[in-house]
Amino acid sequence: MYMKIKKLKVDYKTPLKTQLEKLGIKNYLDLEEMKNLYPQEETIYDIETGEEMLGKSPEQCEKEFKKQGRRGLNIYEGLAIIRKCPNILKKHYIDLVGSRYKQDVKVPHVYLLDDEPELSSLAFDDSHDGWGSASCRSNRDLDIGFLDLFGTLELNGYKYEIKIKSIK
Repeated sequence: MYMKIKKLKVDYKTPLKTQLEKLGIKNYLDLEEMKNLYPQEETIYDIETGEEMLGKSPEQCEKEFKKQGRRGLNIYEGLAIIRKCPNILKKHYIDLVGSRYKQDVKVPHVYLLDDEPELSSLAFDDSHDGWGSASCRSNRDLDIGFLDLFGTLELNGYKYEIKIKSIK
């Protein structure tokens, strides 16, 4: 069974350098050379941590994600996974195909070296057995038959908690 996270908040306000330092991740990249491929979403849904894509190159994963109606996670979203699941890198390493490094030819990834987390990059067509690209469905791609949705409605001074449970 692969690890999935239903919903995850993403921190775009705190600078990447600060987030990496707080998580104890050694950085080997020039963060100014990083770009994200998708609009920022403060909450992402139906997150797969990369376990399903182990051994596949970021290029292969990106093609697979398009077929599945998913997208690869960017660096901020990958760090959100690590905050939520601090031991995830002991299970497998994460390629972040929603971001690019050095003029689109490389993909950032987070891994352990001597039990210490590090951020580096790899070629778009490179693959390793213990590495996988993490993915999600975006807010714009929500499938109501797949997710549970929650919210609060305020009407005439009353607050109503709304819960929509999906039924398949």
